[in-house]
Amino acid sequence: MSMAPTMSRASQRNSRGGLLGRFALLTLVVLIVVGIVFAMLLTKTIRRGELQQAAQVAAVLSDATMGDVLAGDDVRDGLSKTSIVELNMRLARAQGRASIVAASVIRADGVVVYSTDTSQIGTTKAPTTGFSTALSGVPHGEFIADPAAVGKQAHDRSSTLVQTDVPFTPRGAKAPSAVVEICLPSEIVTSRIESQRRWTYGILFLGLTVLFTLLLAVLWVAARRLRRDADRHEFMASHDSLTGLPNRVHLATATEQLFGDDDSSSGGVLMLLDLDGFKDVNDSLGHSAGDDLLVDVAERLAEFAPTGSTIARLGGDEFAVVLPGAIPVQRARAAARRLLVAFDRPFEVRDISVSIDA
Repeated sequence: MSMAPTMSRASQRNSRGGLLGRFALLTLVVLIVVGIVFAMLLTKTIRRGELQQAAQVAAVLSDATMGDVLAGDDVRDGLSKTSIVELNMRLARAQGRASIVAASVIRADGVVVYSTDTSQIGTTKAPTTGFSTALSGVPHGEFIADPAAVGKQAHDRSSTLVQTDVPFTPRGAKAPSAVVEICLPSEIVTSRIESQRRWTYGILFLGLTVLFTLLLAVLWVAARRLRRDADRHEFMASHDSLTGLPNRVHLATATEQLFGDDDSSSGGVLMLLDLDGFKDVNDSLGHSAGDDLLVDVAERLAEFAPTGSTIARLGGDEFAVVLPGAIPVQRARAAARRLLVAFDRPFEVRDISVSIDA
């Protein structure tokens, strides 16, 4: 039985809903960016782990195939044909287990003393970061996208290779004096940790999804709470806190819409009521009883007021009733008399029968 405010609640809710949607979209974008960054970091970490594992495999192959064959003299003066044949046989046996693409033994000064590519034996290779790192005692690995760069043995390879450089200490020596360079297909290491990669990415995706869901739930709860608070403040601003009826502010809006100067004004009837005897109730029974009586009066007016009318409390013991539309005088008078009839029956205030007029 009240007029709608200038800005409808529906439009306010739509505005707040749009804000919630924009914030959710922004949160999703931020989480996607975070997910991409984490995925890049994880990929980098996994790739580093693949290279470390490849270097470990190469170190094992180096010890197994060359450790008891090459002595310090062999590295310093060059391998005999017998040693080369022995190494070729050992690498051929290891080929089935590790799929070795190419292998070389490079002296500290860069001279190749052994290679599966015999054309490389005796040549000098320019030092690389991997070579220098391995010569200092730390294994090194890196991915090679172009297999042809390894040598003619890799010309028929289409997959990515892992080139490993591991320190080599000849038999009888106490410190590394050469580097064993072994090229392996990347699948030999990537296949071993592919399940770990999928598991890690799955956990990342699941974690971000759960985080987004939780943030969305928290945001939704907060938005609902804010919406309830906003609706309550909006209601309190335009309604009487005691009776729940529209107050002066709401009544001013309603009468402006009905009796304004624009073409949309529909007119209406405004009736003002002032309670007679209310002060006596306040003085004799107390303000709390007076408040109860005002609530009962508001309910009685709602019972007797015409359908579609607006009932407002102006303050104290003053009420107003607005009938919208072009209403004949006789009908308006009949509505006023009906409102006065509402006071013929006494009010019960704390088990005390109270009679007042208006």
